[in-house]
Amino acid sequence: LFSMSKIRFGLEAMIGKPAFKYGWGWTIGTVFIPFVSLYRPWVGFAEVRRATHGMASRKRISLEWKSDGFNTATLALALAYFGASIALQVLDKEANTIAAGDDFGLADVDRMTGLCATEVVARLVIFGALVWYLRSTTAAARQVADVAATADTFS
Repeated sequence: LFSMSKIRFGLEAMIGKPAFKYGWGWTIGTVFIPFVSLYRPWVGFAEVRRATHGMASRKRISLEWKSDGFNTATLALALAYFGASIALQVLDKEANTIAAGDDFGLADVDRMTGLCATEVVARLVIFGALVWYLRSTTAAARQVADVAATADTFS
C-alpha cells in the first residue's frame, strides 16, 4: 500500500491536476471492508498501474492512459491474492480437523507435512505476485519520472 501510494502521489505531482477517478483514501480504506474489498481497492490499484504503464509506454506525461482500458495485471494479482487466501483457509480447516482427531499417528504427520508445504506454496504465490506487480509498476513509474525530468510541459 505504501509503495502504490508513493507512486500515485508522484504521478499526481507530475501531472499537476486531478487525474484519477478513484480516491486513494477509499482505495486504502476499502481493502479492509468485507465484500467491498472484492472490487473497489483493485480498481484504484489498476488506475495507478494503467497511469504508470500508459505514460511510460508513450514516453510523455499525459492523460491518454485513461483510454487504455482493462488492466489484466491487476486482475492477475487479485486472483492470486484471493485464490491463495481461500487455499489458506481450506488448509487451516483441514489442519484443525486432523489435530482434533483422537489418535494422531504417522499418517497424520505426513498429512500435516503436506498441508504445511502447500501453505508455503500459497504464501509464495501471494508474495511473488505482489513483488512482480510492485516491481513492474515501480519500474514504469521511474520511466515516467525520467520523462518528466526531460519534458517541459504537460501534454
